[in-house]
Amino acid sequence: MKQVDICDGTVTCNVDIDWEHITDANVLGEWEFTPVDPLLVLLVHSDCEGFIFSEQTTPLADALEALLPAIPDGEEGYPTDFWRIRTREFVDGLRKAAIASEAVGFF
Repeated sequence: MKQVDICDGTVTCNVDIDWEHITDANVLGEWEFTPVDPLLVLLVHSDCEGFIFSEQTTPLADALEALLPAIPDGEEGYPTDFWRIRTREFVDGLRKAAIASEAVGFF
């Protein structure tokens, strides 16, 4: 992740993904090995098809859990912990899938 200065003077963090090395299979959750940064599994994943396979569920859950304290408060109209709660729910689901050796599907 790198910080990027926006034209209006604010600073944000962006993820610089090397899309030339991401395959159609990766977008559907198929990896020969778990990437060094398991967040890549989620960041490049299709939002409406494919799976996160059981081999990636624990590394991804660990990476997301480590980010929980850094998730900012919710936007106007959302509870202040909206995104932390949703991320925690997803982490819990990933951990349940890992225990059951099941994949998490995107439909």
